[in-house]
Amino acid sequence: MFNVTQRHQEIKDIVLKFENNFLVKKWSVNGIHIWPYIRIKLYFLLVTNLNDEDKIKCQEQSSVVKGKSFYVLKKVQLVFSLIISFFKNELFFFRLKPKKVIFFGSHIHRVKHKEYYFNRFFDSMVDTHNLQDYVYMVEHQKVYDVNFNQKNIIPLAQRLKDFTIVQKLKNRFKKKNLDVYLEDYNVFLELLSKEIPNAQSLSISETDMIGWTNKIKALDAFYTRMFSKVQPEKIIFPGYYAWDNLYAAVFTANKLKIRTIDFQHGPQTNVHMVFSSWTKIPDRGYGIMPTEYWTWDENSKINIDKWAQKTSNVISKIVGQPYLEYWKQKNKDLVEEKKIVLYSLQLMPLTQMLSDIIIALIINSPKHWKIRLHPRNEFDKSDIEEYLDSKGVKRSSYSIHDSKECPLPEILTTTHLHVTAFSGCLIEAKMMGVPSVIINSVGKEIYKDYIDNELVFYLDQDEIDFKNSFYKLIEKNDMTTLVVAKNSIVNPILT
Repeated sequence: MFNVTQRHQEIKDIVLKFENNFLVKKWSVNGIHIWPYIRIKLYFLLVTNLNDEDKIKCQEQSSVVKGKSFYVLKKVQLVFSLIISFFKNELFFFRLKPKKVIFFGSHIHRVKHKEYYFNRFFDSMVDTHNLQDYVYMVEHQKVYDVNFNQKNIIPLAQRLKDFTIVQKLKNRFKKKNLDVYLEDYNVFLELLSKEIPNAQSLSISETDMIGWTNKIKALDAFYTRMFSKVQPEKIIFPGYYAWDNLYAAVFTANKLKIRTIDFQHGPQTNVHMVFSSWTKIPDRGYGIMPTEYWTWDENSKINIDKWAQKTSNVISKIVGQPYLEYWKQKNKDLVEEKKIVLYSLQLMPLTQMLSDIIIALIINSPKHWKIRLHPRNEFDKSDIEEYLDSKGVKRSSYSIHDSKECPLPEILTTTHLHVTAFSGCLIEAKMMGVPSVIINSVGKEIYKDYIDNELVFYLDQDEIDFKNSFYKLIEKNDMTTLVVAKNSIVNPILT
Protein backbone atom coordinates (compact mmCIF):
# COMPACT_ATOMS: atom_id res chain seq x y z
CA MET A 1 0.00 0.00 0.00
CA PHE A 2 1.21 3.51 -0.83
CA ASN A 3 1.89 5.83 2.09
CA VAL A 4 3.10 9.38 2.45
CA THR A 5 6.56 8.41 3.67
CA GLN A 6 7.53 6.99 0.29
CA ARG A 7 9.75 9.04 -1.92
CA HIS A 8 9.77 9.97 -5.59
CA GLN A 9 11.85 6.97 -6.64
CA GLU A 10 9.18 4.72 -5.19
CA ILE A 11 6.50 6.67 -7.06
CA LYS A 12 8.49 6.07 -10.23
CA ASP A 13 8.67 2.35 -9.46
CA ILE A 14 4.89 2.15 -8.96
CA VAL A 15 4.17 3.89 -12.28
CA LEU A 16 6.66 1.73 -14.18
CA LYS A 17 5.32 -1.46 -12.63
CA PHE A 18 1.92 -0.80 -14.20
CA GLU A 19 3.47 0.40 -17.46
CA ASN A 20 5.59 -2.72 -17.84
CA ASN A 21 2.90 -5.24 -16.90
CA PHE A 22 0.26 -4.16 -19.41
CA LEU A 23 0.04 -3.43 -23.15
CA VAL A 24 -0.35 0.26 -22.42
CA LYS A 25 1.02 1.56 -25.71
CA LYS A 26 -1.83 -0.21 -27.52
CA TRP A 27 -4.62 1.11 -25.32
CA SER A 28 -6.72 3.43 -27.46
CA VAL A 29 -10.23 4.87 -27.48
CA ASN A 30 -11.64 6.64 -30.52
CA GLY A 31 -8.20 6.48 -32.15
CA ILE A 32 -6.47 8.24 -29.24
CA HIS A 33 -3.74 6.54 -27.22
CA ILE A 34 -4.78 7.10 -23.62
CA TRP A 35 -1.75 5.89 -21.63
CA PRO A 36 0.04 9.28 -21.36
CA TYR A 37 -3.13 10.81 -19.93
CA ILE A 38 -3.52 7.98 -17.40
CA ARG A 39 0.15 7.80 -16.47
CA ILE A 40 0.49 11.53 -15.85
CA LYS A 41 -2.69 11.62 -13.74
CA LEU A 42 -1.43 8.64 -11.75
CA TYR A 43 1.96 10.27 -11.21
CA PHE A 44 0.48 13.50 -9.86
CA LEU A 45 -1.95 11.61 -7.62
CA LEU A 46 0.98 9.74 -6.06
CA VAL A 47 2.91 12.99 -5.60
CA THR A 48 -0.17 14.52 -3.96
CA ASN A 49 -0.46 11.52 -1.66
CA LEU A 50 3.22 11.90 -0.81
CA ASN A 51 2.71 15.51 0.21
CA ASP A 52 -0.47 14.63 2.10
CA GLU A 53 -2.39 17.29 0.22
CA ASP A 54 -5.39 15.24 -0.89
CA LYS A 55 -8.51 17.20 -1.43
CA ILE A 56 -11.96 15.72 -1.74
CA LYS A 57 -14.14 17.59 -4.13
CA CYS A 58 -17.78 17.32 -3.24
CA GLN A 59 -20.55 18.39 -5.53
CA GLU A 60 -24.04 18.80 -4.22
CA GLN A 61 -26.97 18.17 -6.49
CA SER A 62 -30.30 19.81 -5.95
CA SER A 63 -33.67 18.58 -7.15
CA VAL A 64 -35.62 21.81 -7.15
CA VAL A 65 -38.75 21.64 -9.31
CA LYS A 66 -39.04 24.54 -11.74
CA GLY A 67 -42.22 25.89 -13.21
CA LYS A 68 -43.10 25.58 -16.90
CA SER A 69 -42.50 29.28 -17.53
CA PHE A 70 -38.94 28.85 -16.28
CA TYR A 71 -38.19 26.22 -18.93
CA VAL A 72 -39.74 28.32 -21.72
CA LEU A 73 -37.53 31.22 -20.67
CA LYS A 74 -34.47 28.94 -20.59
CA LYS A 75 -35.20 27.73 -24.13
CA VAL A 76 -35.48 31.30 -25.40
CA GLN A 77 -32.20 32.18 -23.69
CA LEU A 78 -30.56 29.08 -25.16
CA VAL A 79 -31.60 29.96 -28.70
CA PHE A 80 -30.40 33.54 -28.23
CA SER A 81 -27.11 32.31 -26.76
CA LEU A 82 -26.65 29.91 -29.67
CA ILE A 83 -27.11 32.68 -32.24
CA ILE A 84 -24.68 35.02 -30.44
CA SER A 85 -22.10 32.25 -30.01
CA PHE A 86 -22.35 31.27 -33.67
CA PHE A 87 -21.54 34.78 -34.89
CA LYS A 88 -18.77 35.31 -32.31
CA ASN A 89 -17.28 31.95 -33.30
CA GLU A 90 -17.34 32.74 -37.01
CA LEU A 91 -15.89 36.20 -36.41
CA PHE A 92 -13.00 34.70 -34.43
CA PHE A 93 -12.04 32.29 -37.21
CA PHE A 94 -12.51 34.98 -39.87
CA ARG A 95 -10.08 37.35 -38.11
CA LEU A 96 -7.30 34.78 -37.72
CA LYS A 97 -4.21 35.46 -39.81
CA PRO A 98 -1.29 33.24 -40.84
CA LYS A 99 1.47 33.16 -38.20
CA LYS A 100 4.74 31.29 -37.89
CA VAL A 101 4.27 30.17 -34.28
CA ILE A 102 1.40 29.63 -31.87
CA PHE A 103 2.41 29.73 -28.21
CA PHE A 104 0.16 28.29 -25.52
CA GLY A 105 0.79 30.20 -22.31
CA SER A 106 -0.57 30.56 -18.79
CA HIS A 107 -0.90 33.49 -16.42
CA ILE A 108 1.21 31.60 -13.85
CA HIS A 109 4.19 32.02 -16.20
CA ARG A 110 3.75 35.79 -16.42
CA VAL A 111 5.61 38.38 -14.38
CA LYS A 112 5.02 42.11 -13.99
CA HIS A 113 7.27 43.87 -16.51
CA LYS A 114 6.92 47.66 -16.57
CA GLU A 115 3.19 48.29 -17.08
CA TYR A 116 2.22 44.88 -18.47
CA TYR A 117 2.42 41.16 -17.73
CA PHE A 118 5.19 39.38 -19.56
CA ASN A 119 5.41 35.63 -20.33
CA ARG A 120 8.87 34.92 -19.00
CA PHE A 121 9.52 32.03 -21.37
CA PHE A 122 8.03 33.23 -24.64
CA ASP A 123 7.83 37.03 -24.63
CA SER A 124 11.57 37.35 -24.05
CA MET A 125 12.15 35.53 -27.36
CA VAL A 126 9.43 37.51 -29.12
CA ASP A 127 10.71 40.90 -27.93
CA THR A 128 14.39 40.13 -28.59
CA HIS A 129 13.78 39.06 -32.19
CA ASN A 130 10.86 41.43 -32.93
CA LEU A 131 8.43 38.60 -33.63
CA GLN A 132 5.28 40.32 -32.38
CA ASP A 133 3.54 40.07 -35.75
CA TYR A 134 4.64 36.48 -36.40
CA VAL A 135 3.07 34.79 -33.38
CA TYR A 136 -0.16 34.20 -31.51
CA MET A 137 -0.19 33.76 -27.75
CA VAL A 138 -3.05 31.52 -26.63
CA GLU A 139 -3.78 32.07 -22.93
CA HIS A 140 -5.44 28.88 -21.74
CA GLN A 141 -6.25 29.99 -18.19
CA LYS A 142 -6.77 33.40 -16.60
CA VAL A 143 -6.07 36.38 -18.86
CA TYR A 144 -4.62 39.58 -17.43
CA ASP A 145 -6.01 42.90 -18.66
CA VAL A 146 -2.67 44.25 -19.92
CA ASN A 147 -0.16 41.87 -21.49
CA PHE A 148 2.88 42.18 -23.69
CA ASN A 149 1.88 41.92 -27.39
CA GLN A 150 -1.76 42.27 -26.37
CA LYS A 151 -3.11 42.40 -29.93
CA ASN A 152 -2.03 38.82 -30.54
CA ILE A 153 -3.43 37.35 -27.33
CA ILE A 154 -6.15 34.71 -27.80
CA PRO A 155 -8.28 34.07 -24.66
CA LEU A 156 -8.86 30.36 -25.16
CA ALA A 157 -11.62 29.86 -22.57
CA GLN A 158 -13.80 32.53 -24.20
CA ARG A 159 -13.28 31.15 -27.69
CA LEU A 160 -13.97 27.57 -26.62
CA LYS A 161 -17.12 28.60 -24.78
CA ASP A 162 -18.64 29.98 -27.99
CA PHE A 163 -17.40 27.05 -30.05
CA THR A 164 -18.73 24.44 -27.61
CA ILE A 165 -22.25 25.90 -27.58
CA VAL A 166 -22.42 25.66 -31.37
CA GLN A 167 -20.69 22.28 -31.50
CA LYS A 168 -23.15 20.68 -29.08
CA LEU A 169 -25.99 21.42 -31.48
CA LYS A 170 -24.06 19.99 -34.43
CA ASN A 171 -23.16 16.84 -32.52
CA ARG A 172 -26.82 16.00 -31.99
CA PHE A 173 -27.06 15.16 -35.66
CA LYS A 174 -23.78 13.25 -35.91
CA LYS A 175 -23.49 9.50 -35.62
CA LYS A 176 -20.82 8.54 -33.10
CA ASN A 177 -18.55 5.63 -33.92
CA LEU A 178 -16.93 3.97 -30.94
CA ASP A 179 -13.56 2.27 -31.34
CA VAL A 180 -12.15 0.83 -28.10
CA TYR A 181 -9.02 -1.28 -27.59
CA LEU A 182 -8.33 -1.79 -23.89
CA GLU A 183 -6.88 -5.25 -23.38
CA ASP A 184 -6.80 -6.24 -19.68
CA TYR A 185 -7.88 -2.72 -18.73
CA ASN A 186 -10.28 -3.94 -16.03
CA VAL A 187 -7.45 -6.01 -14.52
CA PHE A 188 -5.30 -2.87 -14.48
CA LEU A 189 -8.03 -0.88 -12.72
CA GLU A 190 -8.55 -3.62 -10.15
CA LEU A 191 -4.84 -3.82 -9.30
CA LEU A 192 -4.61 -0.03 -9.20
CA SER A 193 -7.46 0.18 -6.68
CA LYS A 194 -5.82 -2.43 -4.47
CA GLU A 195 -2.48 -0.63 -4.41
CA ILE A 196 -3.70 2.96 -4.19
CA PRO A 197 -6.70 3.52 -1.89
CA ASN A 198 -7.85 6.75 -3.56
CA ALA A 199 -7.30 5.56 -7.16
CA GLN A 200 -11.00 6.13 -7.92
CA SER A 201 -10.35 9.87 -7.82
CA LEU A 202 -8.40 9.46 -11.07
CA SER A 203 -11.71 8.98 -12.98
CA ILE A 204 -10.18 6.66 -15.57
CA SER A 205 -12.82 3.94 -15.93
CA GLU A 206 -13.60 2.78 -19.46
CA THR A 207 -16.67 5.01 -19.43
CA ASP A 208 -14.54 7.94 -18.24
CA MET A 209 -12.03 7.36 -21.03
CA ILE A 210 -14.75 7.24 -23.67
CA GLY A 211 -16.05 10.56 -22.36
CA TRP A 212 -12.54 12.05 -22.26
CA THR A 213 -11.68 11.03 -25.82
CA ASN A 214 -15.04 12.38 -27.01
CA LYS A 215 -14.02 15.71 -25.49
CA ILE A 216 -10.63 15.60 -27.22
CA LYS A 217 -12.36 14.82 -30.52
CA ALA A 218 -14.74 17.75 -30.04
CA LEU A 219 -11.81 20.08 -29.34
CA ASP A 220 -10.02 18.62 -32.34
CA ALA A 221 -12.68 20.20 -34.55
CA PHE A 222 -11.89 23.62 -33.06
CA TYR A 223 -8.13 23.29 -33.39
CA THR A 224 -8.31 21.81 -36.89
CA ARG A 225 -10.14 24.89 -38.09
CA MET A 226 -7.88 27.26 -36.14
CA PHE A 227 -4.59 25.70 -37.22
CA SER A 228 -5.74 25.36 -40.83
CA LYS A 229 -6.40 29.11 -40.91
CA VAL A 230 -3.24 30.21 -39.08
CA GLN A 231 -0.95 27.63 -40.77
CA PRO A 232 1.73 27.70 -38.05
CA GLU A 233 5.03 25.92 -38.44
CA LYS A 234 5.22 25.23 -34.70
CA ILE A 235 2.99 24.97 -31.64
CA ILE A 236 4.93 25.58 -28.40
CA PHE A 237 3.75 24.76 -24.87
CA PRO A 238 5.35 25.50 -21.47
CA GLY A 239 4.08 22.15 -20.20
CA TYR A 240 1.62 20.35 -22.48
CA TYR A 241 0.02 18.16 -19.82
CA ALA A 242 -2.70 18.27 -17.14
CA TRP A 243 -5.14 20.30 -19.25
CA ASP A 244 -7.53 18.69 -21.75
CA ASN A 245 -7.46 21.81 -23.93
CA LEU A 246 -3.69 21.38 -24.32
CA TYR A 247 -3.78 17.62 -24.95
CA ALA A 248 -6.29 18.29 -27.72
CA ALA A 249 -4.09 21.01 -29.27
CA VAL A 250 -1.12 18.62 -29.31
CA PHE A 251 -3.29 15.86 -30.80
CA THR A 252 -4.56 18.07 -33.62
CA ALA A 253 -1.17 19.59 -34.42
CA ASN A 254 0.46 16.16 -34.60
CA LYS A 255 -2.34 14.96 -36.86
CA LEU A 256 -1.79 17.96 -39.16
CA LYS A 257 2.00 17.38 -39.14
CA ILE A 258 2.70 20.68 -37.36
CA ARG A 259 5.77 20.65 -35.10
CA THR A 260 4.73 20.24 -31.45
CA ILE A 261 7.19 21.48 -28.83
CA ASP A 262 7.27 21.31 -25.05
CA PHE A 263 9.33 24.23 -23.73
CA GLN A 264 10.95 23.47 -20.38
CA HIS A 265 9.35 25.39 -17.52
CA GLY A 266 10.84 23.58 -14.52
CA PRO A 267 12.95 20.58 -13.51
CA GLN A 268 12.87 17.63 -15.92
CA THR A 269 14.76 15.10 -13.86
CA ASN A 270 14.85 11.32 -13.74
CA VAL A 271 11.99 11.10 -11.23
CA HIS A 272 9.60 13.48 -13.02
CA MET A 273 7.35 10.97 -14.73
CA VAL A 274 6.03 13.39 -17.34
CA PHE A 275 9.51 13.71 -18.83
CA SER A 276 11.24 10.57 -17.64
CA SER A 277 11.40 6.80 -18.20
CA TRP A 278 8.80 6.16 -20.89
CA THR A 279 9.51 2.44 -21.31
CA LYS A 280 6.64 1.66 -23.68
CA ILE A 281 6.12 4.16 -26.45
CA PRO A 282 5.09 3.75 -30.13
CA ASP A 283 7.73 4.31 -32.80
CA ARG A 284 6.14 7.66 -33.75
CA GLY A 285 5.39 8.62 -30.17
CA TYR A 286 1.98 9.14 -28.60
CA GLY A 287 -0.46 11.43 -30.39
CA ILE A 288 -1.17 13.53 -27.30
CA MET A 289 2.52 14.13 -26.54
CA PRO A 290 4.82 16.64 -28.30
CA THR A 291 7.52 15.39 -30.65
CA GLU A 292 10.11 17.98 -29.58
CA TYR A 293 11.42 19.01 -26.15
CA TRP A 294 13.35 22.27 -25.85
CA THR A 295 15.38 22.17 -22.64
CA TRP A 296 17.31 24.62 -20.50
CA ASP A 297 20.41 22.52 -19.97
CA GLU A 298 22.34 19.35 -20.78
CA ASN A 299 21.05 17.33 -17.82
CA SER A 300 17.45 17.89 -18.88
CA LYS A 301 18.23 16.95 -22.48
CA ILE A 302 19.98 13.73 -21.42
CA ASN A 303 16.94 12.71 -19.41
CA ILE A 304 14.63 13.20 -22.41
CA ASP A 305 17.01 11.44 -24.80
CA LYS A 306 17.07 8.26 -22.71
CA TRP A 307 13.56 7.40 -23.85
CA ALA A 308 13.17 9.60 -26.94
CA GLN A 309 15.92 7.70 -28.78
CA LYS A 310 13.62 4.65 -28.80
CA THR A 311 11.33 6.50 -31.22
CA SER A 312 11.89 7.61 -34.80
CA ASN A 313 10.68 11.19 -34.42
CA VAL A 314 10.92 12.47 -30.81
CA ILE A 315 13.91 14.78 -30.26
CA SER A 316 15.30 17.23 -27.70
CA LYS A 317 17.29 20.47 -28.05
CA ILE A 318 19.10 22.71 -25.57
CA VAL A 319 17.84 26.28 -26.01
CA GLY A 320 18.60 27.75 -22.58
CA GLN A 321 16.30 29.78 -20.36
CA PRO A 322 15.54 32.86 -22.49
CA TYR A 323 14.13 35.03 -19.73
CA LEU A 324 17.33 34.85 -17.68
CA GLU A 325 19.36 36.00 -20.67
CA TYR A 326 16.77 38.64 -21.56
CA TRP A 327 16.82 40.08 -18.06
CA LYS A 328 20.64 40.10 -17.93
CA GLN A 329 20.80 41.95 -21.25
CA LYS A 330 18.24 44.53 -20.14
CA ASN A 331 20.06 45.05 -16.82
CA LYS A 332 23.69 44.53 -17.86
CA ASP A 333 24.92 47.61 -16.00
CA LEU A 334 23.18 46.71 -12.76
CA VAL A 335 25.58 45.90 -9.92
CA GLU A 336 24.03 44.61 -6.72
CA GLU A 337 25.55 43.47 -3.47
CA LYS A 338 24.98 39.75 -2.81
CA LYS A 339 23.39 40.27 0.55
CA ILE A 340 20.29 38.08 0.86
CA VAL A 341 19.32 34.44 1.28
CA LEU A 342 16.55 33.43 -1.14
CA TYR A 343 14.19 30.70 0.04
CA SER A 344 11.97 29.40 -2.78
CA LEU A 345 8.86 27.63 -1.54
CA GLN A 346 7.16 24.51 -2.89
CA LEU A 347 3.69 22.98 -2.89
CA MET A 348 4.10 21.67 0.64
CA PRO A 349 2.38 22.51 3.94
CA LEU A 350 3.65 25.76 5.44
CA THR A 351 4.68 24.04 8.67
CA GLN A 352 6.98 21.71 6.72
CA MET A 353 8.63 24.45 4.70
CA LEU A 354 9.04 26.72 7.71
CA SER A 355 10.08 24.09 10.22
CA ASP A 356 11.60 25.04 13.57
CA ILE A 357 15.13 24.58 12.25
CA ILE A 358 14.49 26.84 9.22
CA ILE A 359 12.94 29.43 11.50
CA ALA A 360 16.06 29.28 13.69
CA LEU A 361 18.19 29.92 10.59
CA ILE A 362 16.12 32.98 9.68
CA ILE A 363 16.30 34.39 13.22
CA ASN A 364 20.07 33.90 13.57
CA SER A 365 21.16 34.49 9.98
CA PRO A 366 23.67 37.27 9.22
CA LYS A 367 21.77 37.78 5.95
CA HIS A 368 18.28 39.07 5.22
CA TRP A 369 15.94 36.31 3.92
CA LYS A 370 13.61 36.68 0.95
CA ILE A 371 10.84 34.10 0.86
CA ARG A 372 9.55 33.47 -2.66
CA LEU A 373 6.03 32.12 -3.09
CA HIS A 374 5.35 29.34 -5.57
CA PRO A 375 2.84 30.42 -8.28
CA ARG A 376 0.36 27.81 -7.01
CA ASN A 377 0.81 28.15 -3.24
CA GLU A 378 -2.60 28.21 -1.53
CA PHE A 379 -1.43 30.50 1.25
CA ASP A 380 -0.42 34.12 0.81
CA LYS A 381 1.93 36.68 2.29
CA SER A 382 -0.28 37.40 5.31
CA ASP A 383 -0.51 33.69 6.18
CA ILE A 384 3.29 33.43 6.28
CA GLU A 385 3.63 36.63 8.31
CA GLU A 386 1.10 35.45 10.88
CA TYR A 387 2.80 32.07 11.16
CA LEU A 388 6.27 33.59 11.58
CA ASP A 389 4.88 36.11 14.09
CA SER A 390 3.66 33.18 16.17
CA LYS A 391 7.19 31.76 16.09
CA GLY A 392 8.80 34.99 17.25
CA VAL A 393 10.45 35.91 13.93
CA LYS A 394 10.94 39.66 13.46
CA ARG A 395 9.47 40.94 10.20
CA SER A 396 12.62 42.98 9.64
CA SER A 397 14.62 39.76 9.19
CA TYR A 398 12.71 38.65 6.09
CA SER A 399 10.54 39.78 3.19
CA ILE A 400 8.02 37.86 1.07
CA HIS A 401 7.77 38.01 -2.71
CA ASP A 402 5.06 36.94 -5.12
CA SER A 403 6.64 35.15 -8.08
CA LYS A 404 4.27 36.95 -10.47
CA GLU A 405 5.17 40.41 -9.20
CA CYS A 406 8.93 40.09 -8.72
CA PRO A 407 11.04 38.54 -11.53
CA LEU A 408 13.33 35.74 -10.36
CA PRO A 409 16.46 37.15 -12.11
CA GLU A 410 16.00 40.43 -10.24
CA ILE A 411 16.07 38.63 -6.89
CA LEU A 412 18.94 36.37 -7.95
CA THR A 413 21.15 39.38 -8.67
CA THR A 414 21.05 40.18 -4.95
CA THR A 415 21.14 36.57 -3.75
CA HIS A 416 24.09 35.28 -1.75
CA LEU A 417 22.66 31.78 -1.32
CA HIS A 418 19.52 30.12 -2.67
CA VAL A 419 17.76 27.66 -0.34
CA THR A 420 15.11 25.20 -1.49
CA ALA A 421 13.46 21.86 -0.87
CA PHE A 422 13.24 20.98 -4.57
CA SER A 423 12.24 24.09 -6.54
CA GLY A 424 13.10 24.43 -10.24
CA CYS A 425 14.53 27.84 -9.31
CA LEU A 426 17.67 25.83 -8.51
CA ILE A 427 18.41 25.33 -12.21
CA GLU A 428 17.84 29.00 -12.98
CA ALA A 429 20.01 30.04 -10.04
CA LYS A 430 22.78 27.78 -11.33
CA MET A 431 22.50 29.36 -14.77
CA MET A 432 22.99 32.77 -13.14
CA GLY A 433 25.96 31.60 -11.08
CA VAL A 434 24.10 31.68 -7.76
CA PRO A 435 24.84 28.82 -5.31
CA SER A 436 21.91 26.72 -4.10
CA VAL A 437 21.57 24.44 -1.10
CA ILE A 438 18.99 21.64 -1.12
CA ILE A 439 17.54 20.95 2.33
CA ASN A 440 15.10 18.15 1.56
CA SER A 441 15.83 14.50 0.74
CA VAL A 442 13.33 14.61 -2.13
CA GLY A 443 15.36 17.45 -3.63
CA LYS A 444 18.49 15.35 -3.23
CA GLU A 445 16.85 12.60 -5.31
CA ILE A 446 15.55 15.00 -7.94
CA TYR A 447 18.77 16.98 -8.38
CA LYS A 448 21.38 14.30 -7.78
CA ASP A 449 22.92 15.04 -11.20
CA TYR A 450 23.25 18.74 -10.29
CA ILE A 451 24.89 18.43 -6.86
CA ASP A 452 28.55 19.35 -7.40
CA ASN A 453 29.47 21.10 -4.11
CA GLU A 454 30.42 24.16 -6.13
CA LEU A 455 27.11 25.67 -7.17
CA VAL A 456 24.70 23.06 -5.82
CA PHE A 457 24.96 21.60 -2.31
CA TYR A 458 22.92 19.28 -0.14
CA LEU A 459 22.54 19.59 3.63
CA ASP A 460 20.46 17.17 5.69
CA GLN A 461 18.18 19.03 8.13
CA ASP A 462 18.18 16.00 10.42
CA GLU A 463 21.95 16.10 10.93
CA ILE A 464 23.09 17.49 14.29
CA ASP A 465 25.51 19.98 12.70
CA PHE A 466 23.03 21.21 10.03
CA LYS A 467 22.99 24.80 11.28
CA ASN A 468 26.78 25.01 11.55
CA SER A 469 27.17 23.55 8.06
CA PHE A 470 24.66 26.08 6.72
CA TYR A 471 26.49 29.07 8.20
CA LYS A 472 29.83 27.71 6.94
CA LEU A 473 28.30 27.60 3.47
CA ILE A 474 27.38 31.27 3.77
CA GLU A 475 30.96 32.07 4.85
CA LYS A 476 32.38 30.04 1.98
CA ASN A 477 30.29 31.95 -0.54
CA ASP A 478 31.50 35.24 0.97
CA MET A 479 34.93 34.38 -0.41
CA THR A 480 33.78 33.08 -3.81
CA THR A 481 33.53 35.13 -7.00
CA LEU A 482 31.47 33.57 -9.76
CA VAL A 483 31.53 34.43 -13.45
CA VAL A 484 28.22 34.03 -15.27
CA ALA A 485 28.35 33.00 -18.92
CA LYS A 486 26.45 35.09 -21.45
CA ASN A 487 24.30 33.18 -23.92
CA SER A 488 22.18 34.17 -26.88
CA ILE A 489 18.38 34.10 -26.79
CA VAL A 490 16.91 31.45 -29.05
CA ASN A 491 14.79 32.53 -32.03
CA PRO A 492 11.79 30.15 -32.04
CA ILE A 493 11.13 30.71 -35.73
CA LEU A 494 14.65 29.79 -36.85
CA THR A 495 15.13 26.87 -34.45
